[in-house]
Amino acid sequence: MKESKSRTQTNTSCPLHTKPYVLDSDDMAIAVQAATQMAERFGEDMAITQDGSVTTLWAAQEPPLEIIRCPASMKKKKRAKIFRVVK
Repeated sequence: MKESKSRTQTNTSCPLHTKPYVLDSDDMAIAVQAATQMAERFGEDMAITQDGSVTTLWAAQEPPLEIIRCPASMKKKKRAKIFRVVK
């Protein structure tokens, strides 16, 4: 019997199949602390992305590793203005 090729070949041109970042526990703890403070300050839910950066949940462009919810008493009715440069 011939060996069949694996169906799980990774496509290197696809952004979803890029090599994942490795976050240790210290980096993740810092990201959670930053996201918690930002959620309270902005009054919005925050997302910790795959590379450890923190952004608002509505502006996240990839599935987050963690979602930090803003306490209901601190939620603001208006969204914060975040400007992005589109390349």
